[in-house]
Amino acid sequence: MATNENANTMPLRLTPKQGRIVAGAGRLVDNESDAKRVTYSHSVMCQTSLPLKDHPDRREWKNQNGRSIVVIEAGQVYDPNKADMVKLGLPYGTKPRLILLDWNRQAILSRSPDIEVEDTLYAFLRRLKLPREGRVYNMIKKQLAALAACQMTIGWTTDDGNGSTGYGRIVSNMNVLFSKNEKQRILWPNTVTLSTDYFHSLMHHAVPLDEGALYLLRDSALELDLYAMLSERLHRIPPGKPQFISWASLHAQYGEGYKRVRDFRLRFLRHLTNVQAVYHEARIDEIKADSGRSKGLMLRHSKPPVRKLMVQNPVKN
Repeated sequence: MATNENANTMPLRLTPKQGRIVAGAGRLVDNESDAKRVTYSHSVMCQTSLPLKDHPDRREWKNQNGRSIVVIEAGQVYDPNKADMVKLGLPYGTKPRLILLDWNRQAILSRSPDIEVEDTLYAFLRRLKLPREGRVYNMIKKQLAALAACQMTIGWTTDDGNGSTGYGRIVSNMNVLFSKNEKQRILWPNTVTLSTDYFHSLMHHAVPLDEGALYLLRDSALELDLYAMLSERLHRIPPGKPQFISWASLHAQYGEGYKRVRDFRLRFLRHLTNVQAVYHEARIDEIKADSGRSKGLMLRHSKPPVRKLMVQNPVKN
C-alpha cells in the first residue's frame, strides 16, 4: 500500500441490535466439538449472492463479484389444477439463503441429494426460531419453491484472460404441493432432489459455517452473505499478503438499491460490525488516505470460524 494510507480497525460504535448480537456471540460454542451446530455453504455461493430484495417485475437478476458474474433466472413449475406451467418469482432475502444452507447440511450429513422438505422444515424453523405459521411461514414456503425452481449462469475470467461460462441448477427435481383454493394458493416443494452436478460439487467444496452465528444474523440477507464470504475467503489469504477491496467493488456486489457509494459504505460498515461480532477472528481494516477519505477494506489472513471441515470421504464422481 502507498505510504499516504492508513488502516482503521473496525468495529464502529454499537447500536442496540449490535449489542444483542455481541451478547449472543459470546455464547457461541466451539463447533469443533459440536457438529450439530455446523451447517454448510457451497464455495461458489460464498462468492456470489441471491437478490437482497424483492423484484416482482423481473425474471432475471445479475450480481457481479470482481471478474465474475452470476445471473439468476426465475423458474416455473407445473400446476396440475391448471394443467399448465406457473411462473415463480426470484428467490430473495434471508429465507432462501437460510433454506439453501439447511439443504446443504442435510445433503452432507445424509450423503444423499434427496431432501425431505416437509419432514425437516419444522425442525429447521425451530432451530432458527422462525415462525412456523402465519404470513412469514407462507413466505418461507414461497421462497422454497422460488429457490428450487431458479437457474443460475456464472461467467468468469480465467487466469489466461479468456471467458468461461457455467450453467446449472441447484435442484433437478421437486414435488410441489398445490392448494386447490385459488385465493389461498401456497405452492411449495414437499421434496427436492439436488442436481447431480451441484451435489457432487458441494461434497468437494463445502464451506462449514456456525449455525449459531447464522441464528444471530438471520434478519439480514447482507450479513448472511458477508459472513459466508469472509468464512470462505479470509483463511485462504496468505499470511503477510493482505487483499484490498475498493468500495466501488463492494458496491457492485452488495450495493443493491444504493446509487451512491458513500451511502452504501455507511450501511455496509454497520452490517460488517455485526458479522465481526460473531466471527471474532476476522481481521479486516478500513483503509483511508491521509485526507481522511475511505478507499476500501483490507482483508487479512484469519482463522476460519469453523476450523475443521466435517466433510469426510466425499462422494465420488
